[in-house]
Amino acid sequence: EIMEIVMDVYGVLNCHSITSRGVIGQEIFIEMHLVVAPREIDAAYAIVTAVKQKLQEKYGLVHATIQLEPYKNIELLENYLKQPQN
Repeated sequence: EIMEIVMDVYGVLNCHSITSRGVIGQEIFIEMHLVVAPREIDAAYAIVTAVKQKLQEKYGLVHATIQLEPYKNIELLENYLKQPQN
């Protein structure tokens, strides 16, 4: 379910290495690697902020540690470019 929420954010190409612990509705800790298309740091961090906001909307208090990774796979980039912007 975490992956579905994250992948729904425009600009996210992939998320992996997801770990989570805690109690829903009280406090959740989530760690993940996030692959994004933008290479500009401001745009990439805007995506991270959107991901954290979506996770908090779903789970309440969330502490998320997100490792950003640039895209390296042209297929991921092509799929990203085909997505409608939200």
